[in-house]
Amino acid sequence: MGFLTDHNAYRRQETAQRRLEQPENQLREQVAQRGPCRDFAGALLAAEAPGIIAEVKFRSPSKGTLRPAQDVETVAESYQQAGASCLSVLVDSKHFGGDWSFLDRAGKACGLPLLAKGFFCDPYDLLEARACGADAALLIARSLSRTELETMLGVARELGLQTLLELHDEADLEKAQGLELDLVGVNHRDLDTLVMDMDLSQSIAEHMPPARVRVAESGLNTAEDLKRMVGLGYQAVLMGTRFMSQPEPGLELAELLKDLRATR
Repeated sequence: MGFLTDHNAYRRQETAQRRLEQPENQLREQVAQRGPCRDFAGALLAAEAPGIIAEVKFRSPSKGTLRPAQDVETVAESYQQAGASCLSVLVDSKHFGGDWSFLDRAGKACGLPLLAKGFFCDPYDLLEARACGADAALLIARSLSRTELETMLGVARELGLQTLLELHDEADLEKAQGLELDLVGVNHRDLDTLVMDMDLSQSIAEHMPPARVRVAESGLNTAEDLKRMVGLGYQAVLMGTRFMSQPEPGLELAELLKDLRATR
């Protein structure tokens, strides 16, 4: 059994349990109290390319613990000060050390648009994301059938959430054809084997479906990596491990952006 299959089974079971603890109508009441979603894609397009989606992630399946203290507020505030355009907040506890409460905590600590990042397979997950303050949510094409994907996109639109649809291979590309997308991303890491393929962003680029923003994900570390992604047509990058493995994540982001400006 691969990582993705195992984690999706956990996510579906965990979602079923959470639905028992908090019925959908309660979540909808919380959603109604939220203001309108911020324009996640627009914030990335407004930045000098590439826009940075800085990730709040305390564990990684491949690296283990990245940051022992779950100091969400400190990390979120430092990312904003350093020049991030948006934040990605892990909510899955298993493998990632995340929690749904991290979204609300990050939102209170900074003013950046928030992406709820998890292995979402049920419309209930999107309701919870919005209720907790997310402006956008990740959808992984490999985790969903075409019918499930269409349902999830419809629910996201109903809630005002933008979506980042993550692709990895030809089957994902085929599944995404004809869909109306806000953001589309390519993940260099195979989520079944956890093996990285840094050439994937180039091989997939010309086949990706239309979207407002193209995002490159995983394995990006240097200013040269970011310049290469921009050259391939990606307007944004999602990065977390480089930042979260350092004592001061915001300072590490500021150093990266400084290096990027120096190479232009």
